[in-house]
Amino acid sequence: MSAHGFENLPLINKSIRELYVRLTPQRVRQFATDFEPTPEELDPKADPIIRTQRVARHLANHFRVAVSTVVVTFNSTLPVPGRVELSSSLDFFIDLHSEHRDSPKTIAAILAHEVAHIFLHQAMIRLEPVFTNEVLTDTTAAYLGCAATILNGAQEWTTREGDRTQTHTRTYGYISLDEFGYIHAKRDFALGRRPGCDIDYGLPQAGYGNGFRRHKLEQTERPYSPPPEPRPPGFWARLFGRQPPQPRPQRTILFAFPCACCSQDLRIPLVGKQLLVRCPTCDSRLRCYT
Repeated sequence: MSAHGFENLPLINKSIRELYVRLTPQRVRQFATDFEPTPEELDPKADPIIRTQRVARHLANHFRVAVSTVVVTFNSTLPVPGRVELSSSLDFFIDLHSEHRDSPKTIAAILAHEVAHIFLHQAMIRLEPVFTNEVLTDTTAAYLGCAATILNGAQEWTTREGDRTQTHTRTYGYISLDEFGYIHAKRDFALGRRPGCDIDYGLPQAGYGNGFRRHKLEQTERPYSPPPEPRPPGFWARLFGRQPPQPRPQRTILFAFPCACCSQDLRIPLVGKQLLVRCPTCDSRLRCYT
């Protein structure tokens, strides 16, 4: 995963819309509280096995998944940061790469994705092909309250070789940090709350900032921003009087645009006044200017 860029936004917005359609807006709003690891779960001096098991159980409770046990083990030969075994059983087994054993924030970020897999599996929600489904999983984890946890798992460090200083980054998931920030900003907007202030300084804050600005830019597009004030008539217009009124169209003209919360296609009549539009998919109320 790259740190920056927005190349997966169509898939992300499709995934958010899928969550509202399959879960209902009422169930999505049940996840209004963000997941936040406890100090014990982030203590680097604690036993890594016990600490990791606590995070996994905490995440299972956050996602309200039906589980009997969640067993997490470390594997040095794992080709990916984390992997979960999905089945019809209520016992789930998660493997994490051993290199993350002593990084509590990284473990929380990876587990957020893996437990989201369990949540989607039990809800019978899946998109094809595999990459699209992984984007759905990242989007689900972030939109249902784990965006800050995933952002804070990103790492940045510098190395020096002679006179050269090189910056390295490591992020987790299938979408960029900017896209995780975009999902976090979109979640804040849907919940009507202040922009997130639970993001660590540095690379996580940069990812959130870029995503917030991208989402804010979308709110300046038609019909979410008021039209510019009409310019007063110039000298010649005042001298020769106004032009004769144009005939009004005989049929109603509709304007199509995506919902600011779930990207569902909406249509409103161009009636020349402010409207409060309800999205039938996510049940959001949107102030629009026509």
